Amino acid sequence: MKLKPAWVTKELAEINPERDLLKMRNPFREGVAVKYGLIDSLRHQHLVAAMRPILGVSESAYAAWRSCPPSARAKTEARLEAEIQAVHQRTRQISGPERLQGDLSDQGG
Repeated sequence: MKLKPAWVTKELAEINPERDLLKMRNPFREGVAVKYGLIDSLRHQHLVAAMRPILGVSESAYAAWRSCPPSARAKTEARLEAEIQAVHQRTRQISGPERLQGDLSDQGG
């Protein structure tokens, strides 16, 4: 088994987050909220300090975004998503979008 030199290991640690970000849908064309969400979802796997410059996000803006409470629209979307998933599970995941919409409107969703 060959051992990698320390500089190679360090360089790979810096390249891997970039590679992972590029494999996803193109985050560079997205708005800042999408970039913040991407950083937030990957922060347990990669260093935030390494992802921010790759996506062009400042430390202060990201920190401010994390400290803000969710908007009314975000709360509504989360509630609707939970309702859609519940209806989808209740119909044993065989209903299409039209039927799911009908079931939700019958429930007042």
